[in-house]
Amino acid sequence: MTDTSPLSDIGLSDSDIEKAFGPSVIETLDPSSPKWKNLVNTQRKAIRKQLWRRRLYNLLGKSYRNTSDVTDGYNRRWANGTYGHIDGKPAPCAWRDRTMLALGTGTTRVHQLCHMRAIEKFKPRTVLEVGSGTGYHLFALSARFPQTRFTGLELTRVGVEVGADVKKNDILPDVWVETAPEPLLDLTAHKRTNLVQGDASRLPFADGSFDFVYTSIALEQMDHIREQVFAEIRRVATGHVAFCEPWRDFNDSGYRREYILAREYFAARVSDLKKFGLKPIFVSNDIPYKFRYSIAYVIAEVV
Repeated sequence: MTDTSPLSDIGLSDSDIEKAFGPSVIETLDPSSPKWKNLVNTQRKAIRKQLWRRRLYNLLGKSYRNTSDVTDGYNRRWANGTYGHIDGKPAPCAWRDRTMLALGTGTTRVHQLCHMRAIEKFKPRTVLEVGSGTGYHLFALSARFPQTRFTGLELTRVGVEVGADVKKNDILPDVWVETAPEPLLDLTAHKRTNLVQGDASRLPFADGSFDFVYTSIALEQMDHIREQVFAEIRRVATGHVAFCEPWRDFNDSGYRREYILAREYFAARVSDLKKFGLKPIFVSNDIPYKFRYSIAYVIAEVV
């Protein structure tokens, strides 16, 4: 059993979570209601179907998660002309004993809030996001902490291009301001961020370049290279690192484990960090999550 930390250790309260997640809730459902049971059963059937398809695929000697496939998939996603972080399709979600139908932006806002609290706590001068996509977290955090220098590392060419287009705006577009869980202080700070295209298993930065490094549902796509990625993050970090990811500790059985296996997603345990010189000092999965898998926020100290 993995020891967990109270959210108050990083300055988060229940009301903070409610404020960030609440606007995304479409409907609160009783877990014994026919509607909730139908939603869950539909997801479980889809997960098991996908798992059997993946097992057959693997029997043929093929793998779903490789860097080329991930790159192609996200290039297509970012190329649709949107910023890629507005999820208009409600999904079954849960938090503690509550079950609900909610938009994906709700869980993403909570993840961003966790990053905000971590940055407030450690006060880094330089920050790296590994897997920054089109800049959803990167630009909002830079606007919240304008005195901090932010860099985003993104695998895909299209993701970097979309982010570069955002930087051309004199002020940060409304979509970032409206979805941020806390007020943004400088709506021109996004123009000072640094966007770099590169592979997380070979970070193009010198040793000890950043005081703080974080990920947000990015390592889930990197299980095939996770050891290299952990080693590289440790190499470029000097203070702390934070991972908002589907750690195996909290997805080790039932449909959650089946979903991770079906997608060939991130399957590391929190304890794995120690062999890379990263000492976990905060671990919590006490945040709202989409029902198919649980996300935990983990902060580790560079040792």
